[in-house]
Amino acid sequence: SRAIKDKTDELLKKTRKKSAKVIEDADLSDIFGIEMDKQPNFSKNRAPAIKSKAKAVKKRASTKRSNKPVTPPLKQPTQKAKQKSPKTPKTATDLVAKLIITSKTGNTIENLAIKTGYSKIKLYGIVHRLKQQGKIKKEGQRVYKKA
Repeated sequence: SRAIKDKTDELLKKTRKKSAKVIEDADLSDIFGIEMDKQPNFSKNRAPAIKSKAKAVKKRASTKRSNKPVTPPLKQPTQKAKQKSPKTPKTATDLVAKLIITSKTGNTIENLAIKTGYSKIKLYGIVHRLKQQGKIKKEGQRVYKKA
């Protein structure tokens, strides 16, 4: 307790001394050669000026002018006009599983690498995962088929 009190007294004595590094009541414009029209407001309770994105976009759009004629937006296709694309696999695992399952004779890693463009290392990992899930099985040497 006594050591703490001595240390705090010592630190408080140091704080009373004025440092030579602090500029006191000096005219900054004379020291740095800067002309300032207004004195900056450095108060802590000043709210920062934040512009909303919508206003900024609207302002930019209104200032840009072009000689191009304004074209109406394109119409969205109706429900009848939309054609359903065949269901495409979302992941690499789905793609490899689809290729192996739809094959009648089975697929090898080399064949899958040619069809998918994936590296053999990636395909070995995918095939291992599919075997663990029970979706495919090893039919012969390096040949994988639907389980």
